Amino acid sequence: MSQFENVPVVAGLARDRLIPLAVICHDNFPTSFHNVAGADLVVYSSEWIRRDGEIFYARYPREFLRRNSIVVRPPVIAAEYRTEPGDCATLVNLNSDKGGELFWQIAAWTPDWKFLGLAGLRIRRGGAKTMRGTQKGACE
Repeated sequence: MSQFENVPVVAGLARDRLIPLAVICHDNFPTSFHNVAGADLVVYSSEWIRRDGEIFYARYPREFLRRNSIVVRPPVIAAEYRTEPGDCATLVNLNSDKGGELFWQIAAWTPDWKFLGLAGLRIRRGGAKTMRGTQKGACE
């Protein structure tokens, strides 16, 4: 079983040893879909990611496609994420595909509000760029 950037290495090891490969697919990036092609089982975290994968795989020859797939939604325990109302509009994960660019636009349009943006894992790793609004004074 593998995920993210480890899939190509684990896939090679599994293929050499004739071990079935299961891959967890959390996102709809082309590299992720490319890497899971040919897996024995792909575990998608949502129906929309599975649909995007089907669109992506339409251009692949059949022998390269994943054999089986299932959607398993990650559990969300609301009590672990409950917060107290604060004085900031907050976005956790400022990646553009999570709304990061829109976050900065809204911050620029509403200077009377306070904003708090928390960088996602790919931003902290340097894998994504964040677009900064013109009125950074309202943002932390």
